[in-house]
Amino acid sequence: MYIKDLNDANLKLLERSKPLFSNENLTYFRKEKNGYVTCWSKNHPMLNEIIVNPIAYEFLKLCDGERYPEDVVTEALKIFKNVDRDTLKKDFIDILFKFSTAGLVTWREGKNPYMKNYTRTISEDLVIENADENDLLELKEFVIENMDNCKEELSLYLNPNRMEEEYKDEVLYREKLFLFSEEFFVLSKNGIIKGVLSILIPTRQKIPVSTFGLVIMPHENMGHMIDFVSNILLDIAVTDISKIKFLSIVDDMQSEKIKLELLTNNFESEAILKNELGKRDVEVLSYIF
Repeated sequence: MYIKDLNDANLKLLERSKPLFSNENLTYFRKEKNGYVTCWSKNHPMLNEIIVNPIAYEFLKLCDGERYPEDVVTEALKIFKNVDRDTLKKDFIDILFKFSTAGLVTWREGKNPYMKNYTRTISEDLVIENADENDLLELKEFVIENMDNCKEELSLYLNPNRMEEEYKDEVLYREKLFLFSEEFFVLSKNGIIKGVLSILIPTRQKIPVSTFGLVIMPHENMGHMIDFVSNILLDIAVTDISKIKFLSIVDDMQSEKIKLELLTNNFESEAILKNELGKRDVEVLSYIF
């Protein structure tokens, strides 16, 4: 997830990551009067036109994917000769925050320092973590492959209120992360995604309930993933959350498999909703914080 406040930035990670401002991240670019630039982010088209001021643009031009932030500041000192290094560095960190979040800046040699990262090691080759922007293309391809032809060893679940199509578009994944509306947690084996679980996050304070969105997960790792998510979700969510809810379709084999794992990981059955999906019943299971 993207951080909400610049004070939460991972400055140590920032020091060893290389920012890249490239035309590949843009669908539209135009130079305006007085050094201003207008552009459109390919990764976040919902932002519409983005205005870049002359100072920010000078910094962005130095982000070639080869320089570390300290190297960019050194070069910027040659342009802004009357500004001290500490002031330039502070301004640059702020510029990177704004335009990285907008999708204009991507990162080489490291993860995005403006995204929170949570990791749990399951074994020597298995890791669970929250997905960041660098995972989204691989995540989309994994979902498409397994939604259409799910392997026997995987549990497959889609929230009955969601559509398959929204999990087959990389831009929609980016939009969900940008809006803090859905978080994706991935299981990786030797760096390759082998499972995913998503949680729909309420973005309005009056709705304190988060909900399972998508699950494609090896049966044997479901318990690890559920425990991981329930332990970090309060820190990730943009609003206070009172529970995590799972809508289990009664008599559906896949829902029943996940239900059993949930019940052994401190979820409890709250209600059965009759004919909630046409003539099918839905059981509500919840993890109460």
